[in-house]
Amino acid sequence: MAFSTAWNARVNSDPCIINTFKFLDIARTGGDRILSRLAYIRLADVFESLKQIVASDRRNGQLPAQRSGYRNASIAIDIYIEAQEQAGTSRDEVKQRNRVARRWRTLAGPSPIFIIIYSEVAEGLAYVLLLVIVTALY
Repeated sequence: MAFSTAWNARVNSDPCIINTFKFLDIARTGGDRILSRLAYIRLADVFESLKQIVASDRRNGQLPAQRSGYRNASIAIDIYIEAQEQAGTSRDEVKQRNRVARRWRTLAGPSPIFIIIYSEVAEGLAYVLLLVIVTALY
């Protein structure tokens, strides 16, 4: 991706961030429903942390001037897409994953153990909430 410039080299070159995204994607798509839910919750946390890193870089003047109108979330999405082993992951797919991840995190509340305990109820709620939000937008 063309956006891999020097300002985010510390993020892109850090194998922890790239490996975290890869690990979460494997867990998210691995077939185990509970592990997938926990991976979504963690994905939401990682996106939030990455946006904070980007915001810090922006405050410290490490963001190139031509990207000044580019929001922190968009940059985090770019980094996530770069970490994907599957070519062709679209921004819309990543945004959808992030929406689902935030829903699972909201349902989990202060403790992800709730997702394990109330797994069947949580499954329905996560997708019903997402469907209501998507329907309201269109």
